[in-house]
Amino acid sequence: MGGVALAYGGDAAGWWDAAWFAAIPIVVLGLFLASVAGIIAYAVRRRRGARGTAPADDRTPVDTAAGG
Repeated sequence: MGGVALAYGGDAAGWWDAAWFAAIPIVVLGLFLASVAGIIAYAVRRRRGARGTAPADDRTPVDTAAGG
């Protein structure tokens, strides 16, 4: 949405003329980039999990009340 704001802000300032339909490719490009970032983040998380490294919160607590 920042790209759309920039395009129409420049139009309002008189720097250029932005057509009404200019928002469509800008929004589609933004959605595409967001999906690429999501796919990359998913692949990184999946690969990290496949290595067998457990997160720090997945440790079994030690029971000290049982005398162990």
